[in-house]
Amino acid sequence: MFTKILFPIDFSVHARKVKEEILKIKDCGINEIVLLHVINKKLLRYSPISHELTINDMFIDGDIARNAELKLKDWAKDLDNTNITIKYDIVKGNPFDEIIGYSQKEKCTLIIMGFKGLTETEDLLIGSTAEKVARKSKIPVMIIK
Repeated sequence: MFTKILFPIDFSVHARKVKEEILKIKDCGINEIVLLHVINKKLLRYSPISHELTINDMFIDGDIARNAELKLKDWAKDLDNTNITIKYDIVKGNPFDEIIGYSQKEKCTLIIMGFKGLTETEDLLIGSTAEKVARKSKIPVMIIK
């Protein structure tokens, strides 16, 4: 039923919980998992990897993307010992729009994500990405608390 899962990942504690839940359901017909990290340029200061960069480096997209890719590779390794194809991608833009668009473009059958992102402040400022995705997605969305 859910053969291709999109896992939007921000490297938060909540995303780690999602990874644990995916490992629990790995034998339920899943063929592929796509790890997606969205770099939100408007909220770059909240990026999970911005604390690893110097002030001068924060404005260089390449460094942000390279650091995110290294983290995605590590997360993919955790899921790699399954018989499931693991892919990852990095996109730039509004997380809600990018997640919805990516799920349609890649013909995913399920989006599974944490109920909160990296910062509660972000949720207060722009609303919950998970809630927006759940309301607007054309495919099922599983939100892990």
